[in-house]
Amino acid sequence: MPVSWLDAIRDLLPTFPEQALAPWQRVAPAIDGFGRPVRTQVALEVGLQGAGKPTTTAKIAKRLSERNKLRVLMASLDVKRPAAIAQLNVVAGKAGVQVFDPAGDLDPVSRAKGAMAQAATKGFDVVIVDSAGRLH
Repeated sequence: MPVSWLDAIRDLLPTFPEQALAPWQRVAPAIDGFGRPVRTQVALEVGLQGAGKPTTTAKIAKRLSERNKLRVLMASLDVKRPAAIAQLNVVAGKAGVQVFDPAGDLDPVSRAKGAMAQAATKGFDVVIVDSAGRLH
């Protein structure tokens, strides 16, 4: 019998290094440079092209939302490869996590700012940003 994508994640998550998720175990209010509390925490996924960033992003988002009861928003900054945004939408859908997907062609900085604005207005605890992978 074929194994579903979610079953594969469930099998992999127990082996995921706990220290990698330790900062998210207790999300305390962060303080910005002006001493104001910041509600939304941000994680940036970086790595080489083909390293599995969208899949890893979805795994972390699923774990944070299920185990830690945090509201997670995912966003892709890879505007050069439209399939990357589609891939993030697919894995997020399977993981049950929302994706920031604005209409129109936005540059990566505008996409990141838009994701943060949406997270702030809609009460998300964590934004995981998937960057564009490169071979150099």
